[in-house]
Amino acid sequence: MGIWDEVDEEISKAREYYEFYYQFPAKEFLNVILREVKQRREEGCDVEAMGERVLHALRRSDGLQAVELHTILCDLERLQPAESFPYIEPSTLDEIRAERPKGPRRME
Repeated sequence: MGIWDEVDEEISKAREYYEFYYQFPAKEFLNVILREVKQRREEGCDVEAMGERVLHALRRSDGLQAVELHTILCDLERLQPAESFPYIEPSTLDEIRAERPKGPRRME
């Protein structure tokens, strides 16, 4: 079983806890983290260390689980692609324009 399988298992437990005690859809918050992990991995970021952190957060019993998960989400958003990542991923319109091929701009 890999780290993300363990995370999945712990998330199942945490969903029940959040929804019972806090009456909010924890599923959505936890899904945001998983989607961010997937996106950051696809963008060339190393997210493996985050798996251990997510597991640690999900296993907390001191009431600070949500705080730690939020911190992890913020850290995920700040990750940068590895230097060896072979693709350019522009985000702003100017960056996209700079990367597009030269040529005609009108489609007929």
